[in-house]
Amino acid sequence: MITLTTDFGPKDPDGAALRGTVWREMIQLGFSVPVVDITHAVPPRNHLDAAYIVRLSYPHYPKNSVHVVLVDSAPSADVFPIAYRADGHFFVGMNHGGMALIQPDAQPESLVRLHLPDQAKTTHPADTVALAAARLARGHQLTDLGTPLAHWNNLSLQAPRILNEGAAECIVQFIDHYGNAVTNATRSWVESLAAGRPVHAMVRGRKVSRWPESLRDAGKPGDLFLRYNRGEYLEIGLSEPDTKANTAASLMGLQANTPISLLFGNAR
Repeated sequence: MITLTTDFGPKDPDGAALRGTVWREMIQLGFSVPVVDITHAVPPRNHLDAAYIVRLSYPHYPKNSVHVVLVDSAPSADVFPIAYRADGHFFVGMNHGGMALIQPDAQPESLVRLHLPDQAKTTHPADTVALAAARLARGHQLTDLGTPLAHWNNLSLQAPRILNEGAAECIVQFIDHYGNAVTNATRSWVESLAAGRPVHAMVRGRKVSRWPESLRDAGKPGDLFLRYNRGEYLEIGLSEPDTKANTAASLMGLQANTPISLLFGNAR
């Protein structure tokens, strides 16, 4: 299976061209596998959003799936197409550092700089990536597609930090479709610090303590609440948001990298 994640947008032809190149190569190789669009709506050059989306998506696909990630794909001297294997999956994209954010606590099992035998025929790095994705899905080895790469450009994902025994700080890493603010604090990290104590969040000076069992119990319209999303990240939501102007992110002015304080116990 091949998945596609890009910042090409739903209107421009680039996403369709990428899909067409993948399919053309599969037809030439005499096989086919499903090609799934995860999204083409990553904000332009937003590596943090792309990594979050792929990080939460790829584990739901079969092992040996090939995940194309093309965000900020303009080439330069040290930004070129790469492919690697990690966690039983293949990932193909550009060496701009954003690929390292997908699994920030892991290193690739194998990593190559793509050099396809017929690469001279390609006119854009996206074409090289598409051809490589199809060939990996066909069963080609990474070493058939490029040369081993010892180091890659590596953007770092900011980690939550402990302030003292009763407080910590995390940041917003993603705003979802419903305007919920997803932080970089995982359930395991928060619960290990809380050690059974109540957990509160300070959001722009407003204390949030409600932990509903379901969204139906999230409180009256306009109440903020805390929960862990399907990716096990702590997020801040708003009960019954009715428009894009009435969400946790919009009402509280939250965006990527906004700091959120966490308080443990009965702190005021």
